[in-house]
Amino acid sequence: VKVYEVDLPAAQAGKQRKIERHFGRLPGHVTFVPVDFVTQTLEAALAGTTFDRSRPALFIWVGVTQYTREDGVRRTLDFVGKSAPGSSIVFTYVLKSISERRSDIPGADHLMDTVANDSPWIFGLEPSLIPEFLKPFHLALIAEVGNTYYQEEYLKPLGRKLVVSKVERIVQAIVD
Repeated sequence: VKVYEVDLPAAQAGKQRKIERHFGRLPGHVTFVPVDFVTQTLEAALAGTTFDRSRPALFIWVGVTQYTREDGVRRTLDFVGKSAPGSSIVFTYVLKSISERRSDIPGADHLMDTVANDSPWIFGLEPSLIPEFLKPFHLALIAEVGNTYYQEEYLKPLGRKLVVSKVERIVQAIVD
């Protein structure tokens, strides 16, 4: 399977060092594509690669949307939505109430204060509005889940007792 690993250049450099330490080399089937979603589009970043939009693809976009302005999120979803039918995306997002500092989740304001100094969270979504948010991009919602789902479906069956934050959720959508 051909993989395009798209991330900030500094983040990719760290990942590459870890992979090389662990495996002794970078895998040949992975193309590292540097991008800053604040200033660049996914389309522009992939333009110089062998990525083929006419073939179905799986996009995994984790831990990015909260750092990206809404127009950057929309540009990325627009690109994904113009991919081949059957393509899908899995992405994480934080609750809009968190990014707007109006959440009643304990510790939310402290969390926002902590991230504000380094990489502020500037974008969030409302879970109930996800289907409508995805519609202009020709993306149909498959699943939208949060911490309770993670606990029940993945952690409890394995006997793991990890804390999963209420502030971040995950979406799975397909190009319709």
